[in-house]
Amino acid sequence: MRNVFFVVLTGSFFALLTGCVSRQPEDPQVAAALAAQRMQAALFASAEEMLAYGLLPDSDGRQEYLESFKKFDEQSAYFSKAAALDHVNGRAFAARHNELIAAYENYRRAGDEMCAVSESNKSPDPRAVTKFQNELDKAGALSEGLTKAAMLAITIKGPKAEAALKIVRMQTVFFEAAGAAFCYQILGDKSHREAFAVRLKEFSDLLAECDKLLRSSGPEDPRQLELLEQLKTGHNVFLAAGEKMFVAYEKGQKPEVQLVSAFEQEEDRIRDIFAELIERAARQL
Repeated sequence: MRNVFFVVLTGSFFALLTGCVSRQPEDPQVAAALAAQRMQAALFASAEEMLAYGLLPDSDGRQEYLESFKKFDEQSAYFSKAAALDHVNGRAFAARHNELIAAYENYRRAGDEMCAVSESNKSPDPRAVTKFQNELDKAGALSEGLTKAAMLAITIKGPKAEAALKIVRMQTVFFEAAGAAFCYQILGDKSHREAFAVRLKEFSDLLAECDKLLRSSGPEDPRQLELLEQLKTGHNVFLAAGEKMFVAYEKGQKPEVQLVSAFEQEEDRIRDIFAELIERAARQL
């Protein structure tokens, strides 16, 4: 899977971060919210890359999850700089960010261990995968909490704010669904297949709620509604790709490489949509 979360802190605020002269710096609260979202996205992206690598080890997969780590570190640095310029929320954000970084380091170590065992044994170790999942849950919860807090800092209450927070939650649920799909084929535990379906049902419900909220508020950016429509289509295709992958796995008792690759491609498409949708939602607050 490719990493789609590029640095897009452009213009005056980027100039401010890099020490250049700025005339009208972008609101640091907006920049902090976008960096927090990209941290969250990179965290979950690295998790899916590592689970995919644990399932089917290959050199490209290893490079991809290392790239995801790099993107997380970059966005973490941008968040720190943006939060330092926020004189209202900066200290609180810094404390939450430090807590996230500590959890992230534990998660990363657990992931390295999981992948090392998979490489050594030529197959994933259930205990290492379970430990990895536990550390991901902790870091993921902290990351989602930080993203929501950063977005709330730039918003007044209303439909747009509510929709933006639901979109953040929807992205988290999507990544949890993808992780469950990989874990099912690693551990063979049907609770993960059930979790895949449950998460995508929540995804679908949140999507309908976001669509209603944005239509009721009359979005200034019609592109958001277009992206929600793309997510509706993507959800159905992603669900079908997952079910097809599960059937092949259950029949052969091993992952079907081509179907796993097709599933990953659909995941990548949805990542692209979320990357644009969340940025647009944050800039409308």
